[in-house]
Amino acid sequence: SQQRTSVMIIPTNTKKVLARRALPASYGRATTTFIERQSVNVAEAARQFREFLALVDAAGFPLERLNPLAMPDEVFLQDHGLSLGEEFLLANLTTMRRKELPPTTVYLRKLNVKLIPPPLHVNFEGGDTVTAWTETRSKKTIFVGQRSQKNPRTNRAAFDWVKEHGERLGHTVIPVPFERCLHLSTGASFIGNGRGSRKP
Repeated sequence: SQQRTSVMIIPTNTKKVLARRALPASYGRATTTFIERQSVNVAEAARQFREFLALVDAAGFPLERLNPLAMPDEVFLQDHGLSLGEEFLLANLTTMRRKELPPTTVYLRKLNVKLIPPPLHVNFEGGDTVTAWTETRSKKTIFVGQRSQKNPRTNRAAFDWVKEHGERLGHTVIPVPFERCLHLSTGASFIGNGRGSRKP
């Protein structure tokens, strides 16, 4: 799931995949929750990241790469929001991560994607969503993680906001309670053909 959340699939007519050009050297200081912080072999992680992007490229997806910003969590582009085709629901990231967003928004504007910022009462990060596509990719089911804590990364107001925009475009939006991981997408993934995976 960590590798998957390091790319952003933009299901416009271009079907592009957006990723960082490389893993930042500061990756070892990325956010850690629910486990004790351990030493990270950044060189090994960087190798795995390159191999992952090579697989995406080999699968035939147009891969666009953003230059690194030397920020620990910047590689997790899915946190930046939720793609709804020609529209994109923007996240309101934590203060220490907000500088990650401008390169992403600049790129999406070049594709003429409509950017929709969240209302002030909405806490939303794209990493708390898992999307299941239909075979034709025309409709999807969007699962929105709801973690029970004070000031969660994605609150109930965020679910209502995603549901409003998702259903307006014909998609199904479902809340999913979860615990013991930072984001829903770090604990669960959609594989395809009606199948998914999850951490125990």
